[in-house]
Amino acid sequence: MDENHKTIIFPLDIQVAREMVKKHKIWLVKDVETGKRIPYFYNINRFVEDEFFYNIRGFVKNELLDIFNFTLNQDSFASMPERCNDLIKYNISDSDFEKFQNNPGYLNILTKHVVKNIIDSSELVKEESEFDSESTLVNTQNGILDLVSGELLKHTPDKLIRNIVNACYIVPSNEMETNMIDSENNTGVSLFYKIISDALFDKTKSEIENKEIISSFIEVLASFLIGNNEHKLVYIIIGEPDTGKSTLIEILLEILGSYSTTFNNSALMVSS
Repeated sequence: MDENHKTIIFPLDIQVAREMVKKHKIWLVKDVETGKRIPYFYNINRFVEDEFFYNIRGFVKNELLDIFNFTLNQDSFASMPERCNDLIKYNISDSDFEKFQNNPGYLNILTKHVVKNIIDSSELVKEESEFDSESTLVNTQNGILDLVSGELLKHTPDKLIRNIVNACYIVPSNEMETNMIDSENNTGVSLFYKIISDALFDKTKSEIENKEIISSFIEVLASFLIGNNEHKLVYIIIGEPDTGKSTLIEILLEILGSYSTTFNNSALMVSS
């Protein structure tokens, strides 16, 4: 064989590490405070944190188990042609196969080696600021909403998005906009609008002024979906007791999903 065209066969742990990174779109995100590399993998519609490698370790172990079982008996995968195509790509040495058969703990040992290869991969490191950086994109359960074009894009790992709302995007219509301000209309949209209206109603203001307040508040809610705090603003809801403030916040937390979070109010206090 021509010396310049030799095929390089990598050890099995490196082969599996590369395949897992490719298959699960794994990135190591550098924590801004500690510098620690925190693993993320793509799960259906967003990137998910896996700080202690629980999920990734499971992916690796299952892959290795399938590799060895496939090597032992390919017929057992006959009903899964796509899986066969994935597994046949691996080059497993006689030494690895022998160790797997004779050492019950070898699967765990090899799993650790694969995970370490992933951890040590400097080309997988990304800055935290690279995620959720496109403020005009909102990740919903049924797609990624482009706020500029109004288009609902397909979920894709090409977009480094970690947040997602607990709702699907519904293309608005004139009828929906009419229903939203119709308190007699018993739809989720109109009921939500009514909750906002009740919570923000100011009896000292005119009807027009109250509608302007509600409109401004809806714009504030929309700003929460940016995915970051590029406007550097904090909003505090104040008002009379029992006017629906807490109820409103609970609803928002549920709808906004991972775009929202809670923390102790002591975080806003300055010790004397």
